[in-house]
Amino acid sequence: MPLSLLDLLLNHAWPFDMLLCKVWSTSDVLFCTASILNLCVISIDRYLAISKPLKYSRTRNRKTAAILLGSVWLISFIVCTPPWIFNFDDYPTTGHVNISGSTSCLDMIVCGYPGGIMYRIYSSMASFFIPLLLMCLVYYKIFRIASRREKVLRKSINLKSYNRSSKNYSSNNLTKERSIIERYDSQPNGTLHLEDESAPEKQAPNDLMYSAISVGISAIRSNSSVCEITINDKIKALANRTDTDDGTVLTLARIAQHCYLKLQPRNLLAKAHDRYQTYGPGKFTRNSREKIVYLKERKALKTIAILFFAFTICWFPFFVIYLIEVLVSSSNDIIYVTKEVFLWLGYSNSVLNPIIYTMYNHDFRRCFRDLLTLGFMRKRRSMSIRKLHQQSNC
Repeated sequence: MPLSLLDLLLNHAWPFDMLLCKVWSTSDVLFCTASILNLCVISIDRYLAISKPLKYSRTRNRKTAAILLGSVWLISFIVCTPPWIFNFDDYPTTGHVNISGSTSCLDMIVCGYPGGIMYRIYSSMASFFIPLLLMCLVYYKIFRIASRREKVLRKSINLKSYNRSSKNYSSNNLTKERSIIERYDSQPNGTLHLEDESAPEKQAPNDLMYSAISVGISAIRSNSSVCEITINDKIKALANRTDTDDGTVLTLARIAQHCYLKLQPRNLLAKAHDRYQTYGPGKFTRNSREKIVYLKERKALKTIAILFFAFTICWFPFFVIYLIEVLVSSSNDIIYVTKEVFLWLGYSNSVLNPIIYTMYNHDFRRCFRDLLTLGFMRKRRSMSIRKLHQQSNC
């Protein structure tokens, strides 16, 4: 980039010899290709982390990272070296250049990329179009996996949030239901004697399904008549229903005012026990964890989309004009200026990537902060952790 800036400021009048021109041109292809291939490797890394998390955690180490980085630089080196190996003579050598402040054009060295059509196709395919195609496929798979997981997590969170808000599973109700189950087991004739152990609390309308039995319990205590009824479809519906605006619940409450409920073998009890296992206090913690995972998935998906969009917007125009340039007259000023604009747009992608990563990733943000402060922030964190550790031991 420094030599590119110098070349631009001098209106492409190359101030050095041809050897340095070839070195600069080769280095430009090398570093741009490496930058693009690194983005490609990152996309593959993200895909493996999402699709095969267990295998990824076992294989993620310094050796694997070194192999991947070495492969990136090896491929980049292979892409940029053919002009040296095959001794291409199609570098721009001289051209008419208008020096700033001069009224005439002078013949000066004009440094640029090799102009052979075969090399342009080869280098553009290896440096950009093949990595772009690979990234499209990988990101498509990542989006599919992430979208499926997001739908599952969203349904799970919405379902559990609805059940918790509509049924209001307090620990008191769960204990009461478990107590009813235990008392049923202790009855030799299979008759369940409903009995309240505490004063009924004021319940919200959405609690009717679980408070119906409690209403019946209170009524039974003030009523001396005793009868037995066999469980029917309405009682089975109580175990399965999720809405509370059904007359079934109120009907059961009225039945419970005068009767003991004789339950058929284990059906309602098993379902009540399953509900207790499903909606116990620990499950709400799991719901919170799933919500955190869901939010992280969304954030990762957003970061990936921004990175891919920025990469495509920055580099695609340059490589299109890179191929078009060899098909039109080299003296076409529009093509020449357009190529320069798109080249610097591609360079800007290397500036955008760290910004995007640090905006959406805490680990990258911390690493860049450490780099910019020459490790001062890392030392400060270490001292804070050491101080807290010493205080905890006191």
